[in-house]
Amino acid sequence: MKFCTSIQCIDGRVVDPLREHIFGAHDYDHIDTVTAPGADALLAERGDAAAVSVLLDAVATSLAAHDSRMIFLSGHDDCAANPVDAIEHHAQISAAGDYLRASFPGVSVVLLFVDADGSIEEVG
Repeated sequence: MKFCTSIQCIDGRVVDPLREHIFGAHDYDHIDTVTAPGADALLAERGDAAAVSVLLDAVATSLAAHDSRMIFLSGHDDCAANPVDAIEHHAQISAAGDYLRASFPGVSVVLLFVDADGSIEEVG
């Protein structure tokens, strides 16, 4: 079985669009899902070291236990935990992606943004 890892906000509006996108565009059997309110900002700013540590530990478990070699990181429009505009989300997603690549060398990281209508775009 082939696993990937998705780091995303806890907002239920993004769950189905992300699953559909990942399964539709990539060849995976399962998605290990790691959630945190405003996950893109959490990883970009790293102000809450304990929360970042918990999130990274969960990702490390997915990579080790299920041999996941792909991380999908997303942010989304109208986020209650991270109420910034799409331009700022894109910047945070990019910064968080850099941090993940440094934290998990050799693992691919795909950066996604979920619009208010549920459409998904890849971020630089």
